[in-house]
Amino acid sequence: MNRPTTEQIARVKHLLEHEETRARGEGTPTLGQDGGVASASGRVYDLLFASVSPLVGAEGARLMFLRSLRLAKTAFPCLAAVSIKGESSTLRDCL
Repeated sequence: MNRPTTEQIARVKHLLEHEETRARGEGTPTLGQDGGVASASGRVYDLLFASVSPLVGAEGARLMFLRSLRLAKTAFPCLAAVSIKGESSTLRDCL
């Protein structure tokens, strides 16, 4: 698996900040506070799953995320405890 580029990391941070701001209804993202990254990541996962499921079915979406998880486990050992069941609670716990 290739390491993410600086631009890709910046895009992910922007996406998470946007989601955190949207969820809190405030103008300032708080990703560094009170589990903000975990909460935002979990919500983004849920939103992506809900968006992809109508296209490829719930099982197809689950398999797509499962493949991504398997590829990411080598770079992020904490993901070994994560299982994909169509919800983000284990992902939030890992983060």
